[in-house]
Amino acid sequence: MAKYAERTEVGSDRSRTEIERTLRRYGATAFGYGWQNNVATIIFELSARRILFQLPMPDPRANEFTLTATGRERSAAAAEQAYEQAIRQRWRALALVIKGQARSRRRRNYHRRGGVPCAHPAPRRVHRR
Repeated sequence: MAKYAERTEVGSDRSRTEIERTLRRYGATAFGYGWQNNVATIIFELSARRILFQLPMPDPRANEFTLTATGRERSAAAAEQAYEQAIRQRWRALALVIKGQARSRRRRNYHRRGGVPCAHPAPRRVHRR
């Protein structure tokens, strides 16, 4: 089975920029990006909710990068290229997930207010006197 964006040429920096632009377009009020060891983190506020995505990065010494499909050892340049491709693929997939999340939040808020777009979710309870 094919992986989403397995042959992408879009660099991870462009994907991060696209994520930030997408979040701004959908009304995010905060955005942050960072990494520690082999985990990249994206955090943002959207529709009065703080959302955190942690993206595990592959180990550059893993067999999927250092060995070919037939089990032969790859050159250092080929291993680096395969590793970079895996990173680009993960970032493209995350960009797609975040776009879906932002659209979903906008759509939910739109319908909660009877078709009027809003920045914050509707209250869960309505008190009537």
